[in-house]
Order: sequence, then C-alpha cells, then structure tokens
Amino acid sequence: MTQDTLFLDALTEPWTADVDAMDVMVISAGHWFNHPAVYYDDGQIAGVFSRPDVNETDIGGGYVGVYRKVIRRVLEYVNEKSSGDKLVVVSTIAPAHFDARYAWNHRDACSQPNPYDEGEVPEDANTAEMRKAVLEEGAAAKRQRRGLRFDVLDVTRLASMRPDGHPGAYIVKDRYCAGKPMPETVNNDCLHWCAPGPVDTFNDILVQMVAASG
Repeated sequence: MTQDTLFLDALTEPWTADVDAMDVMVISAGHWFNHPAVYYDDGQIAGVFSRPDVNETDIGGGYVGVYRKVIRRVLEYVNEKSSGDKLVVVSTIAPAHFDARYAWNHRDACSQPNPYDEGEVPEDANTAEMRKAVLEEGAAAKRQRRGLRFDVLDVTRLASMRPDGHPGAYIVKDRYCAGKPMPETVNNDCLHWCAPGPVDTFNDILVQMVAASG
C-alpha cells in the first residue's frame, strides 16, 4: 500500500466486543500515524496527510492532531462502555532510532551499540507533541472517569535513551552471526523493541501501576 485509510469514528468489533470484560487495558499506538493517509469521519473525507495526489484539504493539526483525536475517542468509548472497576493505561510513544544520515536500509542506520548519554538524544518535535497529546488526553480522561482508573505509562524519554534496544539488521536469526559479512544494504528494524532491557523496564513499570491500582 502507498497510503493508509483511517476511519476516525470506527473501532474494530473484535476489540470493542471485549471492552467491558477487560480488567486491565493497555492502549499503545503511534508509529503508523505519520504515513500518508486519507481520513474519514462520519462517512465523509475529513482530510488527508501527505497526499498531494488527492484533491482534498490537509487534515487540521496534521497527523499529530489525528493521533490526539483517536486517543481521545478511544478513551471516551472505554469510559462510556465500561462498568465496574477497570485500570486503563495509555502508553506514550517509544521513538524509533533510525540514523537520519543514512537510508533506513543502510547497515549503519541502526547500529548504535550503547545507550545515549545525557544530551545525545536527537530532538524530535513530533514525538514530543505525540507524548504531550497522551499526557493531556489521559489527564482529561481521569477528570471524566465513571469508576474507571486512567493512567499514563510515560516511556518516551526512557525509550529515547536506548537506541541499542532495537534488532537492527539482526531481525532475522543468525543472518550475520559467526563472521558472516553484512552487506551495505540490509533490512533494518530500528523501530521495534526486541533486545533485553527497555521492554523489561516498560513491563516493570506497568506491573507497579497494576499493583498500585489494587
């Protein structure tokens, strides 16, 4: 696909069918929102992002604005459709670490072997705005709750310090082990968190939140 089609007022039925049955819910999203897209709302095109080929107006607020609207609507839906006691945790975005000096599939685009030191993290205004959206929408949900407990798992700064937490070119098992040479062009994954450390910390924080909610 060259673009995404997002229906901003539609939630998938398999997920919505189980909302009231869940005791702990973790909502985590973000990275796919910066793809070229056409957005629908109430059956009509609400706007587009990065689609100069489509004769439609760019969506207000860009993809970060869409992200905020989606988080808000999901939390409103959960609040409306849930009964009894429930912990709802929204995670802030854990940023990717592709080195902007290289194409994504260059062997050096995801080769950082160590965590960043203080001051080394590249600034990313969009990531900061997406984090802000979750913090603000999470706070708003807390004020409107109906017996539910809303909280935010804020992992953005923690994750931003760990460029070594991605599989990089080693996404396929044993591909470049035992002295196998690495070509200049590879399939790189500097987005997902597969190496030990960061995801374990995310989970440790989440377990503490669950325990504290009891």
